[in-house]
Parts: sequence; structure tokens; C-alpha cells
Amino acid sequence: MTRDRNKSLIEDLNLTFRLQYQAQPLRRTSIPLGAWLRGCAADFCDSLDDADSVDLEIREPAGQAVLDRDLELLTRAMDNLLGNCVRHNPAGCEIRVTAETGDRQLALTVRDNGTGYPEAVLRNLSGTGNDPNAPHILGLHLVRQIAAAHGGQADFYNASGAVARLHLPLDGK
Repeated sequence: MTRDRNKSLIEDLNLTFRLQYQAQPLRRTSIPLGAWLRGCAADFCDSLDDADSVDLEIREPAGQAVLDRDLELLTRAMDNLLGNCVRHNPAGCEIRVTAETGDRQLALTVRDNGTGYPEAVLRNLSGTGNDPNAPHILGLHLVRQIAAAHGGQADFYNASGAVARLHLPLDGK
């Protein structure tokens, strides 16, 4: 591993520890959802190869929602999800990000048309796996912890590719 990768891994481990023990203060700020998601997608697209693409769909009234959340942590979660799509599909993939609201919740879905999550990853995420040789899931675990820190949850499954769905309450925690 390179020095930057080691530093990133250590930062991820520190963050997961702080989130697990509720030692990570949330720096809440008002986030206009539509503008934030468009920014995340645009920043990510700047780093993509021609073999990858991102399609963003913000279903109204989600585009008008304003969240009181920790912008840095939510951006980290989105970066992890988008990065996983590209990292685990080296031949390229199409990524679709969807935001919608309903039942006083925001649902953010990141879906790709790639190979999907390995079964060992899904078992470990669900708590039913105990395979020491399974791929590491630190990034997805962080996404789940970030959602939980904001009063929400994250689900991961396969449906013609990998799907991650974050549910966040609109009225805050």
C-alpha cells in the first residue's frame, strides 16, 4: 500500500471508532439537498474514466429539501459509495444516484450495473458472515455508521449490480 492509502485507512479506522462510540461530534449545517447532490456527482465525474458514467435523478420534492446534517460526513458516505462502484468494476460501469422523499424520510440510492457485492460482503454486512478471508467492508461499514449517526440506516443488496440505499429522517435526529 502507498503512504496515502495507509493514511486513508488509518483515518477510516479512527472515524469508525469515533462513530461507534459516539465520540464524533456532528457539525450540523443546513444542506440544500439538490445542490449538494449535484456537487457530489459533479466532483466525482471529474475523476471518472470514459468507461464510467453517473446519472443523477432528484425526484421532487427532494430537490427542495434542506437537511440539517453534517455535510462532511454525508459527503464522505457518498464518496465511499460512488468510489466503490468504480473501484469494483474496473471494466467500467453506469452509476445511477436517486434521491426521493416520502414518509418524512429521504431515500438516497446509489446503484451500478456492475458485478454487485460479493456474497461474503453481504453476509458480513448483515452480521451472518464470519469469513476471515472475506473482502474488507470498512467503507460500507462507515456509510452505515454515518447514516446511523444521523438517525437513519443504510441497506446494501444486489439487483443487476450493487445497490446501496440510505434512509435519513428529514426532520433531523
